[in-house]
Amino acid sequence: MSLVFAGAAVAQQEPGRITNTIVIKDTPLDAGEQKIVSDTVNYWIKQMATGKPEAVAAGRDRLIEPYNQAPKEHFLAYYNQIVATALVTIADSKHLITRINVQIVAKMVKNAKIAEVIKIGLLDTSSAVVYPTAQSAAALMADPNTPLELRLTMVKPLIVALQKEGSGWVLEYLYQALVDTREIPAIEAVLRKLNDRVFFHADKINGMMGAEITGIKAVSNRLTRLNFDNIKIPNDVLKLFGQALYRYADLCTQVLVENKASPNHEAAYLSMLNECDLGFDWLISKPLGMAPPKRLRGQDLKLQRLTVLQDWSALLKKKPLELTDAELAPPKPEAPKAPKAPAEVPAVAPAPGVPATVEAPADGK
Repeated sequence: MSLVFAGAAVAQQEPGRITNTIVIKDTPLDAGEQKIVSDTVNYWIKQMATGKPEAVAAGRDRLIEPYNQAPKEHFLAYYNQIVATALVTIADSKHLITRINVQIVAKMVKNAKIAEVIKIGLLDTSSAVVYPTAQSAAALMADPNTPLELRLTMVKPLIVALQKEGSGWVLEYLYQALVDTREIPAIEAVLRKLNDRVFFHADKINGMMGAEITGIKAVSNRLTRLNFDNIKIPNDVLKLFGQALYRYADLCTQVLVENKASPNHEAAYLSMLNECDLGFDWLISKPLGMAPPKRLRGQDLKLQRLTVLQDWSALLKKKPLELTDAELAPPKPEAPKAPKAPAEVPAVAPAPGVPATVEAPADGK
């Protein structure tokens, strides 16, 4: 499918591409160059707003194009501002295809205004929109130049999105974004979701634990950093972390020693078990100041892992965490929910390197 809309209205008014001379200019853009940029952006935004597949694809590609031309600082400063401001106006479009592609463009934009676009996307009812939005949020929070004030404004909408999301493909990016806000309430929300997801994985032994492996690893790295920087980590957070580590280690141990997983899926459970081991050793030795249990080499895997779980349980039940048997047990199953019908998304020619439309699986990752 051609990425350029061939309709008469578009062909007659298309402003063309922003020239490379403007994109790589070493000095601030003059008034005439700024007008060229703003007119071009506004034109392609209007095309995306139509909801017509060819026009949306063309608009998305033209807006992304300058980012792939080694743009200079002066151009980027102006372009990011113009694009971010324009995207806000169509981020809540009635057209699903437009909302998806708005968020794909948003991933490229480095400007504080883009947070408004992301917040709109996080509240969308379609995982097809939330998926690229979560990617944008993760990129924004991972950027060391994102100011603290902006990070703080992202915590609440990210938590709201996390609590309602069930797709592992989306959760992986939401976990990372929340942890990278560096805020304790965000980390706590991630740990609560991780604990809730244990039952999901106990019910589906299919190796699709990528999101939760990412979540455990991200939390472990962030808590390690906070502790290194002498920032007090509340006991409630450490307790949730210990609870999640034990629950996932317990689940993975059962799956591996009882051969519940197929050979193709074993690697995922071993990977999670490794992250749990690393996280638990840090939790016990650093903030809690205890000696981590020794692992006896050469032991039968089943005996070794069961012994490790017993040691972990004993340490987690001690002060200051004092976890109970009930808190260490996997959560009780909830009543099954009716499956949500997947959204129908019009086909759009993909931009180079990114999907034009995304339908995240409803059953998680």
